Amino acid sequence: MKEKKTKLVYKNAMIFQWFFKTSYYLMIIILLIYFYICNSSGSSTFIYNEF
Repeated sequence: MKEKKTKLVYKNAMIFQWFFKTSYYLMIIILLIYFYICNSSGSSTFIYNEF
């Protein structure tokens, strides 16, 4: 019974790690798309004024 519980915790940790990795990559992709759209629409000056 105890062994099964530790296995479950380990599995959950792996899923959490995978989710964290994928969300990190998704964030980068969304940022890249955002900058690409802003540059293509000619509002790149807006970004430079913001930062």
